[in-house]
Amino acid sequence: MKTRRILVAVDNSPAALSRIESAIHLANIIEAEVSAILAMHIEVPPVAASTMHGGWYMGEEILNRSRDEALQSANVIREACMLLAERLQWDLGWIQREGDAVHVISEEARYHDVLLLGRPDGAGAAPGFHGNVHAILLEAGVPCLVLAGPQHGLTQQPSRILLAWDGGREACQAMRGALGFLTRAEEVIVLTLAAHASEEARAGEVNARAIDYLKTHGVNTRGLVTVREGMFNGPPIVQHLEKEQPDLVVMGAYGHSRFRETVLGGATRHMLQNTDVPLLFAH
Repeated sequence: MKTRRILVAVDNSPAALSRIESAIHLANIIEAEVSAILAMHIEVPPVAASTMHGGWYMGEEILNRSRDEALQSANVIREACMLLAERLQWDLGWIQREGDAVHVISEEARYHDVLLLGRPDGAGAAPGFHGNVHAILLEAGVPCLVLAGPQHGLTQQPSRILLAWDGGREACQAMRGALGFLTRAEEVIVLTLAAHASEEARAGEVNARAIDYLKTHGVNTRGLVTVREGMFNGPPIVQHLEKEQPDLVVMGAYGHSRFRETVLGGATRHMLQNTDVPLLFAH
């Protein structure tokens, strides 16, 4: 399976150009095309209660001014992206739409093989876009590669990849979506966590089946099965990252409901908050 179309969400954050550069480097490796998408958010003024003192007219005037400002900002972002692509000798596609960022980006992502996003913090995504990243992971329906910031992009094929595997649907979607990277990696560590010692044998069987599947695609794999400490998967995965030092983590996103993950904590949120390693999620 080859990734043929890469979509990059851009904004006015410092990391946007880093995402474009990462996408182009990856596209060179896996023979894909790259398009950038910019969702233009237009501030809508409150509706006037009456037409006294030109209330309706002023509302329309403010809306037009807001649209003009958004277009000016979009032109600056587009020019910067195109200049970078030209320097890297790449034909970058450009998609620009007005509307809610989650809807605009998720809808377009469904016609691509992978979506690049910035991590929801001050370095990875624009102010006001932070919560949207979580929503897009749930709504896009395609694997999403989340990059931490300008210093943590992907400029070459990941040689060492950690696949967090529990046998679930989300993990399966992530594994299949990442095959273009997994088949080119020098080593893929398949990590399966058992909640209790009594479940370790079953976790080993689940881990072995994933390894068997990946070997049919020529992936060089190594299994790693361990009993987790504590209630949640996030902290032990981060601990294994520190030990294994992978270039990329592949895992399912929001295997439980987002409400449960928000209230109780979950691996998706923990990974986004506690590591700078590029993360390829699928839901």
